[in-house]
Formats: sequence, structure tokens, C-alpha cells
Amino acid sequence: MGRIFTGIAAALLVLLSIGAGHAEDDAALRARLLQSMRQGYAEAGPGAPDLIELLSERFPGDLDALMSTTLAAYKAQRPPAEVKAAVAGTFVAIQAREGDRILSAPDADLSAVITAQGDIVRALGQGHEDLCKALVSGGAAMAAPTPKIGLLFVTRLHRILTAIADGRDRPVPVRVMQDDDYVDFARAARQRGTDIKAWSVLAADELPDAKPGEVCRALDSTYGAALAAKGDLGQRIRADLSHELLVTDIDVYRPALEK
Repeated sequence: MGRIFTGIAAALLVLLSIGAGHAEDDAALRARLLQSMRQGYAEAGPGAPDLIELLSERFPGDLDALMSTTLAAYKAQRPPAEVKAAVAGTFVAIQAREGDRILSAPDADLSAVITAQGDIVRALGQGHEDLCKALVSGGAAMAAPTPKIGLLFVTRLHRILTAIADGRDRPVPVRVMQDDDYVDFARAARQRGTDIKAWSVLAADELPDAKPGEVCRALDSTYGAALAAKGDLGQRIRADLSHELLVTDIDVYRPALEK
């Protein structure tokens, strides 16, 4: 994720420097800023989801505020880090303000979020197992170790924001967890043949001493079980797990912003 934020900031500076010294009104500058931000996401790799397009279509007020902040930073010749922080701050603000709407998102959106998280876990399990612990204990955001994994984080963010927007614009009844939901979830998973004992390494008291590979496998198994869960219970579990992935504090992005 940090590479994405950096790529956007760098694209802004390169593109805007082309026009340095030329008189240009704010509308033209905003157009070039928007172009450079789209370029930054395009350079994330083939198939990279366009977060700027998503903001334009589903969160236009937030995009407008971001463009105003970026334009002011450019005029004041502020460092690229400020642009990078403004981009990250926009995504955090949306999740903080409207994140609970994910509990009313269509189930297909929730499944897409969980699938994206599972893809991240499996990618980390191939040479970066130690970071699986960070997914459990350190929050949803981290500095992606490779561009490929960074792209997976961008995909997850795109799906989270889509679910939030759909929960706002075409909501289903909000899911409210019941007291025994996770017990019932584990029981159903065991009945399907899942080794739920392996999930014990995810507990707070066992995680510090657990082997990284075991944590990766437990997470992968848990998300797989969440996708397989049926009925209203399955939807509540997917909604709850998706809600846990929200990033509502900019400090959670600090490792990515420092890359």
C-alpha cells in the first residue's frame, strides 16, 4: 500500500512540474492533478483497481476535498509526504465516517472483501509468514512487502469502499451479531470437516508464541469457513469480519506511509 501512496505523490510532482512556471487556473490544475492520481494507480500493476474512479463515482465529496488539499499543497510547494498522507487520510476518513454501513452491504460485497483478505493471507504465507501475525495483532494495514502483495491490499481497500457505498446506496437490513454466532460458526465449520482446533493460535494468549506458518494457515482456514458459512449466520459472520478490516485511524497506515 505504501508504494501506491508514494506512486501517486511522485506522479503528481512529475506531471505538475511539466507545467511549472506557466499560468494556469485552478480548474486546469485540478484536471492535471486528477490525471496524475489516476496514473499513480495505473502504475500499481495490471488489473489494479482504480480507487480514484471509485471516489469519483461513489464518494465525490471526498474526492473534491482531496483535490482541494492537493492543489493547495502544490501551490505551497509542500513535500510529497503531505500529498501521500492526504490520499491515505481520505480513505481513512470514509471508513471512519461511514464504515458501519458495511454491515448493511449486499452479501456479494462482503464475500468479495473476505475473498480479498484471504488472497492477502495466502500471498503472505508464501515467504512472508511473519506478517500474518501482524494481520491479527497489528491492525488491517501494513507495509506490503512486495508490489504484488501491495496490489492485493489495494484490491481489498477497493472492495471495502465498494461495500460501504453499497451499504449506503442499496442497503439490506443491518446485520447484528448474536451472542452465540461464533460458537455456531465454529460448530458448522467443524461439521464440514474444518480443523477448528488449529484456530486456537489466533487467540490473544496464544498468538505471541505461535509459529507464523500456523497463523497463516489458521487465518486462511477461518476466512475460507466464513465464505462457506450458510444463511443468516454466514452473512453476519462475513459482515463482522469485514467490519473488523476497517481502518479508521490514520496511525494504522503509518508503516505504509513511511515506505
